Amino acid sequence: MPSRRTAVALRCSAVLVAVLAAGCASAPSAPTANLRTTASTAMTGTSAATDTGWEEAARRHAEGLLDESRSLAAEGRTEEALARIDEAICVALELPEGRTTSPDHLDWVARLITEADVLEDDLALITETAADGELVDLPPIEGLPTAIARDDGTASLLPSSDFPLELNPTVLKFVDVMSASGEYHNRIARGLDRAGAYLPMIREKLARVGLPEDLAYLPLIESAFSTTAYSRAKAHGLWQFIAGTGRRYGLAVGSLLDERRDPELSTDAAIAYLKDLYLEFGDWNLALAGYNSGEGNVRRAIQRSGSRDFWTLQNHLPKETRNYVPAFMASVIVSKQPERFGFPPIAEDDWTYDRVVVGDPLDLQFLARELDLEVADVRELNPAIRLDLTPAGRDTAIRLPAGYGARAEQVLASTPTSQWAPRTMYTVRKGDTLSVIARHHGSTVSDIRAANGLRSTLIHPGQTLIVPRAGTASSAPVEPVQQRVAHGDTYVVQRNDTLWEIARSFGVSVDRLCATNGLSPRQPIRPGQRLTVPGGQPVAATTPAWSGSGPATYTVRRGDTLFDIARRFGITVALLQRANGLRGSRINPGDVLQIPGRQVGG
Repeated sequence: MPSRRTAVALRCSAVLVAVLAAGCASAPSAPTANLRTTASTAMTGTSAATDTGWEEAARRHAEGLLDESRSLAAEGRTEEALARIDEAICVALELPEGRTTSPDHLDWVARLITEADVLEDDLALITETAADGELVDLPPIEGLPTAIARDDGTASLLPSSDFPLELNPTVLKFVDVMSASGEYHNRIARGLDRAGAYLPMIREKLARVGLPEDLAYLPLIESAFSTTAYSRAKAHGLWQFIAGTGRRYGLAVGSLLDERRDPELSTDAAIAYLKDLYLEFGDWNLALAGYNSGEGNVRRAIQRSGSRDFWTLQNHLPKETRNYVPAFMASVIVSKQPERFGFPPIAEDDWTYDRVVVGDPLDLQFLARELDLEVADVRELNPAIRLDLTPAGRDTAIRLPAGYGARAEQVLASTPTSQWAPRTMYTVRKGDTLSVIARHHGSTVSDIRAANGLRSTLIHPGQTLIVPRAGTASSAPVEPVQQRVAHGDTYVVQRNDTLWEIARSFGVSVDRLCATNGLSPRQPIRPGQRLTVPGGQPVAATTPAWSGSGPATYTVRRGDTLFDIARRFGITVALLQRANGLRGSRINPGDVLQIPGRQVGG
């Protein structure tokens, strides 16, 4: 086994290489060769001049940069904070010419790198989820003022409840802090404002399995009823599941779909978990303690204390869990009588929506555009769908505002699944830049940044990016239909032709074109291949010239679909339906459709 001194030197060498690859080379004076000299000297014992004055200056400089990084992170300037971390490590590893370092300095460098790793992990978590999430960390209860005056007996604070509420000094302190002005009060106010949308659904599910309905208030202290809440412990959603526990109770956790953020599915999982905990411990206080810190901690506390009473064994539990149970009791007391504690009444409303199920990748932005919905409204109903894309290889339920389900089914039925997701996913490789990725996929840097919520062009290997496909950005012009000519009813396939484009050009469906030629829709075609085209005349020959700026008419041909016609004229299916008073997607040959002017901007 190498000595500790040698291991530290080798670790520093490895870290420097990684930092250089990430951009550290641009910092002043961070030569790899110098560090190799350091490592070699440390390993062989060869002596060179050790400059302890330089070491002290480097430590002050690097630690100052880490302090700056923390300050920048607190201000939300994440990218600058990450840059300061890189700079701090480069300063720590920089070595003046002809000098070596002391073992103490190498130990300090290793500690600095560990500290920087922890800080960078925290920043990476914030960067990953801050764009569509809400950090739910709160300061500890200790030291917060108690300010509420109670002019009646404390027992009268207890509302009727099917959960075994208690009043003791700790519970009363939480009631005080939640009621007084400050961060806790503001969080409870936000949570109660959101709670009305979810409480009826949660209570119904709890009642169905015979659990206390007042457990419905648990998300108030977990997430303030935010479906996109996350914590530094990497828990997510209303019920704050970590990935492992979420998967254990049937929730999908991935980069495109995270069901911990789905209010209904996560409620089902939370109820199943709470039921298991109660079956094990036979006590709701212990069940809540297990929900917060895990069953193992509760089992150990029972064993060490010799008691199964929460208030007796609480000192054997983590500090957060000691506060968790009384905080929940206080949240029930406040939530069931909000006006008494300075909050408006909870406006409860049944959560109603339509639902469609898709088995192929679907872009929420595409669906919202086709239905003339605000994409923000669709996202709000579907917080589990990350990056606006549903995953391939599984059925995914999509919620839509009430009344839009039938229209969505029509849009999806009339649109080839290949057109449902005009974006692709790409995993960043070493040496990639946004411009290289954009050029390779026919996209643009600005479109990629917008699709991923990137505030700069900084990317890192292993990062997953959404890349809008060529010509699919909202501002992209509509691609003109290629002119194709058939000889009689025969068409000769040209280079880059697809069955979809040929069918579109001749106004027939892909299915009909395939049936006529004995092909399957997924079967490749090759240049020079001869296809029989029903009708034989390209649509472009009979389509009136149209500038896109005013109305036009179009006579429906056999094989046309609303999607074909809408795409041909660069408008949405929904716009075409409205212009012609169509409630569905059915059209007939000979129908004359009004083509409205293409709407720009928005």
